[in-house]
Amino acid sequence: MKCSLALLVLLLVACQAREVDEPRRTDHQEILEALENARRGDIEKARGGPIDVRGYNFHWQLEPGGGTKVVIVSRNLGGSLLVFSENGALLVERECDEVTSVQWVDLDADGEPEWITEEIDGRGTGLLVKVFKVYRHAGDGIQLLWTGLSYDRRMAADSFRQGLTEIEVKRGFLKLEPHSGGSILLHWVLGPTEEGEEDIERTAYVWVDGRIEVQEGPAAAYGTNR
Repeated sequence: MKCSLALLVLLLVACQAREVDEPRRTDHQEILEALENARRGDIEKARGGPIDVRGYNFHWQLEPGGGTKVVIVSRNLGGSLLVFSENGALLVERECDEVTSVQWVDLDADGEPEWITEEIDGRGTGLLVKVFKVYRHAGDGIQLLWTGLSYDRRMAADSFRQGLTEIEVKRGFLKLEPHSGGSILLHWVLGPTEEGEEDIERTAYVWVDGRIEVQEGPAAAYGTNR
């Protein structure tokens, strides 16, 4: 009997020690688990997590530097941008439109890159509009620094009333070029003119005092000639 009691006490002590030693799960771990459940199609299990997974498409995990972690989530008709501390605590969250692609770029050469998303800005019958957006984590928020056209497909003006199905398409492209103190962001939009011919609209942007602004002069000319 004494041996049984002693064994029971040892088991209780071991269980308590295991509970004490087991580290608390971080916000980062819990959200990634919910997203992985959604990715595998286990929506019922994912719904019990700390993030909205309705209409889940996919997600990206990124470590831009400075000890932070970023998770970008794409959902049908929506999305989320989340920034975590080095220890996995959720620092800030921002809702966005449905994300279709993500890339990193250090525009101001400070060692902590900004991120560029492509997001669906509008959709409907005969309409699809996508835009590029540049974000960065700053202080206690996520800043939207710049927005530019990526894709615009819509029925031509007066086409429907004339019984036609003529479609007009514009396509945007981004290119980065080295520049003193960072990079030049070149944005080109290829689309039809009023005469029905294709034309290219070119704009160069640079980082100025924490903002992305149109660059006049040599940089703009450089972007135009490339």
